[in-house]
Amino acid sequence: VTDSLKNVLQNRPDDTSKVNILNLLGNLTVDQDTKESFNYIEAAEKLSLKLKYKKGYLDASYLKAEYYYNISQYENTVKQAIKSAELGEAEKDTTTIILSRNLLASVYARMNNLVKAIDIYEDLKKIIEKSGDLRDKLMLYNNMGNLYGFIGNFDKAESSYVKCYNYAIGLPVHRGGAANNLSFLNVVKNNGSEAIKWANIAIAIAESINHSGLLMECLTNLGNGYYKSGDFDRAIQIGLRVIDLAKEQKALLQEQNAYGNMYLYNEGKGNYKTALDYYKKYTDLKDTIFNNNMMKQITELEAKYETEKKNRELAQKDEELRLASIKFNWTITILLIVAVSLFIISLFFINIKKAKMVGRSIKTSA
Repeated sequence: VTDSLKNVLQNRPDDTSKVNILNLLGNLTVDQDTKESFNYIEAAEKLSLKLKYKKGYLDASYLKAEYYYNISQYENTVKQAIKSAELGEAEKDTTTIILSRNLLASVYARMNNLVKAIDIYEDLKKIIEKSGDLRDKLMLYNNMGNLYGFIGNFDKAESSYVKCYNYAIGLPVHRGGAANNLSFLNVVKNNGSEAIKWANIAIAIAESINHSGLLMECLTNLGNGYYKSGDFDRAIQIGLRVIDLAKEQKALLQEQNAYGNMYLYNEGKGNYKTALDYYKKYTDLKDTIFNNNMMKQITELEAKYETEKKNRELAQKDEELRLASIKFNWTITILLIVAVSLFIISLFFINIKKAKMVGRSIKTSA
């Protein structure tokens, strides 16, 4: 898609369609090459101003804020997101307002200013409840639930997740995710029975859509719900199922967490030897994951080094070719100058010779 859009862009005149293509390319390339993405967004912004194309300028303004967010320039993200939101308000563009304020809340959360992020969401809630679509409502209440949970306001977290669950009728992934969040929240609150209730709801949804990732998370919360309720036998039974599922999916992190939980479940039941065996499996797999990540990072660094090395070599060859071209052009220029000079000198001597011959001819005639 990106290559096709680039080809279309080459022959496109400066019109609103070109602005839209530039914005789309900026959005599509942000994960591949942030510098290229920024160049497309900047070009879209400038052309929008030239054409007085407000929609294109709004889109470019928001995408620039998103660009800063993706490269972790959070202060610039805040400034650009505020600018984008203000432009949206001036144009009464609800979509831009919602996107910009959501991004602003997200960046404050990244900066660990959770209270500020929540304030933005609480303010945004009024707009979304009035004008937002279903996707906006699901995003809002899921994010609010997460933030309220982080600051320990479990009642507001729970009410946010419940709203998300209620809005997600007919959307099983979102509904299952909300039920799973409610289960996890009740595990944190040490409310085992509520954790079990919501986990079972989430499991039924995950199984109905064959969503293995969601199913593993729901089963983990179910096991922890039984653990909080003191039903260690059922917790162990669920823990074994999570381990099998994690191995089947080759999900090492989930398998590691399952071993850690099985350590707790068996310790709670008094199976200390078994608990220690699971603790050993937990630490061994933790080391394996760490080593795998280190090897992955080393491989990525080596690949980046080789790429930069090749780029430097190509740049050096380009420079050598450029200098060789300049040298060649100068050589040709000098040769042409010499050739022209010799030609002029030859003409000069020929004219002198002719003049002398004419002079001799006149004398002979006399």
